[in-house]
Amino acid sequence: MEPTKWPMRLLRPTRKCKNSLRRFGLDVIKSPGNEKVQMNPPLRVLLDTNAYDIYTRKYGLDRLTNAIGKKWIMLYGFKIVRDELRAIPKSIKEENKSFRNLILTTYDTLVKDHFYQTNDIIENLAQQYFEAYRGSHSKIELWNDFLIVACASIHNLTVLVTEDQRTMQSMHALAAYMIINQKNDFNMPQFYSTDRFEQLLKSVMSDTLI
Repeated sequence: MEPTKWPMRLLRPTRKCKNSLRRFGLDVIKSPGNEKVQMNPPLRVLLDTNAYDIYTRKYGLDRLTNAIGKKWIMLYGFKIVRDELRAIPKSIKEENKSFRNLILTTYDTLVKDHFYQTNDIIENLAQQYFEAYRGSHSKIELWNDFLIVACASIHNLTVLVTEDQRTMQSMHALAAYMIINQKNDFNMPQFYSTDRFEQLLKSVMSDTLI
């Protein structure tokens, strides 16, 4: 599936906004002879399973929708992530409500129809990651992580938000992604912690998550 082509948006960001974007590796491009600027197309983001867990517990659906439901960011879903969310036991409660239902509602509300299925191409790239991997974790431990990174790489998603340092962002896993993505001419997604992504939201949108 080809990435969605988004038109450039004409905005007049504040100096704080522009500095924040540059600090996080995002560009603001001046239009010749115009005080306004052109921002790059919306930031294409994939949240890992653990990011949904952290943000849902910390902020709840309404505040997350206000923060992430901005036109400058496009959040994408992936079948593997939703399957992992569905695997949360129904017995877990958050404020006397089913946390599984709450987090699935959060996912569906934020992702909407921007959703990727697993396919042979994604699985093939994940297998290449595993064959290039030189660490000690088993394929069972790594497989979903490698599928998520493969999805982000194939669909040219800019940012992957995760707290998984043990397997997804281990030294050997990162080396495998870089080797295989370079071989296949795929861009690497930028790995953001939940704190870093939250800082980006707060610094660009003054009303975000406050």
